[in-house]
Amino acid sequence: MRLGIRAEAVKIANGVPATTRGKVDVLERLGDRTLLYTRLTDGSVIVAEDIGNSRVAIGDEVGLTLDGGRTHLFNDDGRAWHNEEPGHG
Repeated sequence: MRLGIRAEAVKIANGVPATTRGKVDVLERLGDRTLLYTRLTDGSVIVAEDIGNSRVAIGDEVGLTLDGGRTHLFNDDGRAWHNEEPGHG
């Protein structure tokens, strides 16, 4: 199985407990937000979102928070299981 989560559901842990930690490999500054491509200790990459004028730099180790309610699981055939919000199904 694979876990899918969009960048807007992964944030820099500013003042809150981190779910995980990663090292920033790439920064993508998009004006109103910055995407951080971070490498976790197992080598996988997760994209997180920060504010537009983020002070994070390439090579920084950052704490990340994940919104588990916005994740999706995919099996080997590509079938997805989504967390359903109340009133949507």
